[in-house]
Amino acid sequence: MWNFRENIYFSCNQCGDCCKDMDVPLTHYDIKNIINSGTKIDLETFVNLYPSNQNDIDAVLLYGEFSTLYLTNKISDNSCLFLENNACSIYNFRPNSCRIWPFSKDEKNKLQIDDIADKLVSKSCDKKKFKDYKNTLIQVEQGINELLEFRELIKSWNIKVKSSLEDQTLENLIDHFF
Repeated sequence: MWNFRENIYFSCNQCGDCCKDMDVPLTHYDIKNIINSGTKIDLETFVNLYPSNQNDIDAVLLYGEFSTLYLTNKISDNSCLFLENNACSIYNFRPNSCRIWPFSKDEKNKLQIDDIADKLVSKSCDKKKFKDYKNTLIQVEQGINELLEFRELIKSWNIKVKSSLEDQTLENLIDHFF
């Protein structure tokens, strides 16, 4: 059953603000999509390893440290590495969290503007009545399923490489995913 909050007002005006000063987590599907985009940017450049605690459910054991995987931002202005002239250069291959932004599901399983995104939406986005509920909710559900699968892969990876530092590379992790 599809659940929607009444009267969500959001429309993208292509200002690019949602691609600035944001931390975009990556799953195995996101990484595969970016690789398949044909980008010339290599894996080690577009995947940023954020130090993490081994108890973090998304923590990956790489190079002897626990990290979480995020999309790299440009050093010059902290915008997304793939943002060019306020447009996404990998739009059809962008990470799922970018696809569903600014939406999430609330405690009643209804589509809503995410609490973290709400301030930026209020400041930067157009206020037209949102109409693409069904497709957006499908993408939110897909993202949740991908994240659950990702977490299982991370768990098996961490067990597999626990005692083998030389195997704990990003390239080997990607091979493990696929």
